Amino acid sequence: MSATNIAALAGRYSGMPVYVIASGASLDYIDHRLFAACDVIITVNETWMHVEGPVYALMHHHERAQEAIDAGCRVVVSERDWGSTRWGQPANLRGDYFSYRTGDNNMACQIDVEALDRSEPDALVVSPCTTSEALQFAAHLGASVILCCGVDGSYAGLALLPV
Repeated sequence: MSATNIAALAGRYSGMPVYVIASGASLDYIDHRLFAACDVIITVNETWMHVEGPVYALMHHHERAQEAIDAGCRVVVSERDWGSTRWGQPANLRGDYFSYRTGDNNMACQIDVEALDRSEPDALVVSPCTTSEALQFAAHLGASVILCCGVDGSYAGLALLPV
């Protein structure tokens, strides 16, 4: 097991656009060849299986993380597996991956700009919706703009997300 904390990635793609790709129905209407020209892609949960090329596969469910590592994805997982009602066991994965501490879980399934604490470069605020973590991670990477595909939920304040 070789875990690297996400603090090592802070600002790595400063000033670059970052795509966040989730599994919402709108993804069915987007030509996936578009993603081949993207330098930085973050996929949400199992969406990595539908995107070619190198991606950061962010997931807070560990059940498919090993498969993503074996497929060559740069996997980003929380230190502990998120279950529907409680935290599971610490990550026990083979190969290289990135991990993050979990900040206070004070968000529902919406991005609350005020809840983002940039003073903890090794943590993301976990909510029931993994997309919120992916958006935080994009900002953590230094994104100049975050382009969302298949992100069909409601994210209050998303246009105001400080990047």
